[in-house]
Amino acid sequence: MSHTWWFPLGKRKVQPSRRARIPTFIPRLEALEDRSLLTTFVVDPVPGVGNFTTIQAAVNAANPAGGDTILINPATYTEQVTISKSLTLQGNGAGAIIQAPAVLTSDLGQTALVEIGGSATVNLTALTLEGPGPSAGIYVVGGATANVTGTTIDKMRNNPLDGVQTGRGILVGSTSQSQVGHATITGCTITEYQKGGIVTGGNGTTVTISGNTITGVGPTPLIAQNGIQISPGTTTAVVSNNTVSGNQFTGMTSGPDPTTDVQSAGILNFIDSSSITGNTVFGNDLGIFSTNSGTTSTGSTISGNIMQSNRFEGIVLGEGTATVSNNTITGNNIGVAVLASSGETTNAVGTLVSNNITNNGNGGLAFPGGGIRLLVQAGATTTAQATAHFNRIVGNSVGLDNTTTAPVDATNNFWGSNAGPGGPGSDTVSGPVTSTPGWCSW
Repeated sequence: MSHTWWFPLGKRKVQPSRRARIPTFIPRLEALEDRSLLTTFVVDPVPGVGNFTTIQAAVNAANPAGGDTILINPATYTEQVTISKSLTLQGNGAGAIIQAPAVLTSDLGQTALVEIGGSATVNLTALTLEGPGPSAGIYVVGGATANVTGTTIDKMRNNPLDGVQTGRGILVGSTSQSQVGHATITGCTITEYQKGGIVTGGNGTTVTISGNTITGVGPTPLIAQNGIQISPGTTTAVVSNNTVSGNQFTGMTSGPDPTTDVQSAGILNFIDSSSITGNTVFGNDLGIFSTNSGTTSTGSTISGNIMQSNRFEGIVLGEGTATVSNNTITGNNIGVAVLASSGETTNAVGTLVSNNITNNGNGGLAFPGGGIRLLVQAGATTTAQATAHFNRIVGNSVGLDNTTTAPVDATNNFWGSNAGPGGPGSDTVSGPVTSTPGWCSW
């Protein structure tokens, strides 16, 4: 029970104080974890200007726990760099160049200029990597992740250029070395490589390749180059909005026949979970070559690309399944070839929807061209199949040429006039083809 006393002065009501309660719990105190502040190192070749005079020394000094930043002042640094901790390697202004030394050390089958491994996550930006000499400009292995942006990679090749199958701008993973890598490559310029601009491999490797400019050496009899190669074992590949050109092989085994001749490709894809969208591919032997095991029902997606003025083919579909949609395919010898080859176990199956296929096969090459051609290599035990709907197929030497015995459903396409294929002003068809008079939403 509480009590209240009344005092005469002012008759103020006052409650008696209560004894403070004694807490019945004891706070549990935990030791703070050991933390280190993130550090920014500066590399400069002049002693005293930066923290280090070589990039490798700065990498060695970085926190093994990750998170440090290494700024590289404009200069030429002649060294190989190996990174196995998470960090950022960034050019501190234009002209920060990593130059290949005359003598290179090999690791995991490559003499890489920059090797990223040890499950690290490395951001590499605004640098120039310069050959000749290395077999790879950047080599991503050991489960590491590389985020490469705004970087120029030049002359990853022998000097002089030769036919040895090596020399890649960026190599992510390795099938032969059982190495997995992960990479996002954005806004880079890759030129004068020996074999490939960007190459992936190794079971479990993943890549996103976007907004890069990849340029081969142009016509050469020495080696069949490829701009981007997604090799077997790669789990996923997103290839978008790149510009790929200058991959042309002129050696004795080169030529326009995709069933027998050796050709260079702008984009070479060997998996069925890839997405190839929004790229501009021109001035190669072949724009996009896609083949896969056909283990998924949807297969590869090839959409929204511009395939223009490649010497031989715009797109070639090998075994497996691919959907080709909303592409502009013009000025090649063959716009789209669906090709069954010997030794394959799965049919080549293409679904062609809403493409603009124009002016292909008009260059006078010895091998017959056209808008769409279905081809079977001698000795093949599989066949080529296709459906084509809502495409604009106009101005080609032949609109659709089917050399197989199975009919192609090519209804609801526009062939140049409302008369349909073979009519005045329309492309023709050859072989078993089911078509309808002109359909047009263009």
